[in-house]
Amino acid sequence: MNNITLVSYQDRLQDTFEISSFLSSLSCEVNLISQSEFFDNKHACKRHDNILHVFSQAELASPEVRHKLSEKLSEQDTRNDFALLTSHSPVRDNAFLGLFCDLFFWPCNQQEIAYRLGRSEPRRENKQNAASDELISTFKSFHLVGSTSVFLQALSLIKQVSRFDAPVLIQGETGTGKENAARAIHHLSKRAQNAFVPVNCATLPDELFESELFGHVKGAFTDAKHNQVGLVEIAKGGTLFLDEVDSLSHKAQAALLRFLQTQEYRKLGSNQFSQADVRIIAASNADFCQSMEKQTFRSDLFFRLDVLNITLPPLRDRLDDIPSIAHSLIRKFSREYNCPEKKLTPYALNWLRAQAWHGNVRELENTLLREMLLSNSSDINFSTDPIPEEQHSAAVPLHLANLGFQEAKQIAVANFEKHYLESLMAKTEGNVSEASRLCGKERRAIGKMLKKHKIDRRSYESE
Repeated sequence: MNNITLVSYQDRLQDTFEISSFLSSLSCEVNLISQSEFFDNKHACKRHDNILHVFSQAELASPEVRHKLSEKLSEQDTRNDFALLTSHSPVRDNAFLGLFCDLFFWPCNQQEIAYRLGRSEPRRENKQNAASDELISTFKSFHLVGSTSVFLQALSLIKQVSRFDAPVLIQGETGTGKENAARAIHHLSKRAQNAFVPVNCATLPDELFESELFGHVKGAFTDAKHNQVGLVEIAKGGTLFLDEVDSLSHKAQAALLRFLQTQEYRKLGSNQFSQADVRIIAASNADFCQSMEKQTFRSDLFFRLDVLNITLPPLRDRLDDIPSIAHSLIRKFSREYNCPEKKLTPYALNWLRAQAWHGNVRELENTLLREMLLSNSSDINFSTDPIPEEQHSAAVPLHLANLGFQEAKQIAVANFEKHYLESLMAKTEGNVSEASRLCGKERRAIGKMLKKHKIDRRSYESE
């Protein structure tokens, strides 16, 4: 509520000055402009301001003002405009007033205006939250689960690059979901109706690389008993995914580079060149700067592949995603292995958070699957596996010692709240009423805390 732009539509400015003075007394920074400035100068309002439009009944009744204002507000991405009327006459145009976040009548008391203007922050975030929800929903089907900001940035980039046909290089540690990301790019692209062909470059023998990639004709070499279609041809109109591309030999890299440069290929044993209609997505967990410095990977090939780059974050950088990933995996295993879903106990959630996860999501997947299939308990609790000592040897993380006491305390309390709520949601399977009963807080208070910490109770529900 700190920044407010006051737009005056009145010839008589006394009321406007009184309102401006009143808002300043609430520690607001007030920017007073005329209606002509608002309509004609797109920079008259700061981007994140609340905008308070001050009308008398006469100005509100003006068809010209209403038409111009309707057009202006309809074009805006955010909804942070308020109407303040200096007359208490009834307002009958609900469609017009629906363009505003809220409606005030002057004079109004300090507590009311402070509270109602303060509520605009969630409204301004609605569009961003809706976009995040759409990303989360879209990528769940590709087994890319999470809602942390670092992960949502990666998902947003995946969605963006899917619109283009340029080569993509996906980087990230082992088990971060590079193939899932490649499949998502393909299925969100205009090539979705055609084949997605994954190739693990590490499994291709050097002497068979060109034969596998481009195909061969009968008699091309000793064991070529018949014609063979190459992977490029199989992927025609679709996507060829080259996983572990850094494992290719220099000879194979040269062949791939030539193909990327010319978009043409020739089957082994044939003199005929064919045009390639295929998109290339490559993936690797290698440090290419180091590989190029050691000359184990060609720099010209790297720059051909690295047109669009996506780096997937390791699991340790998005620990808050572990509960939603774990619950998604448990539901998946229950379907695939026809076994009952098991609950994650609060201890299990803490245990999962405490692991190093060098193998990232793949290691988490294997750990949960093993527990699902081998444990006789109806719960997953990892009770025989202690939490690593370093996780509880210090009650307060060392980095908090760099802060003042009050600030450090606020952060520690916020962390406790978040972890406690996640454990509570796991125990109650997302049932807020049951959670309220167990912890002794009102249901509304639980809801506010879930929203504050961006915890989606639905991810804890049993299907």
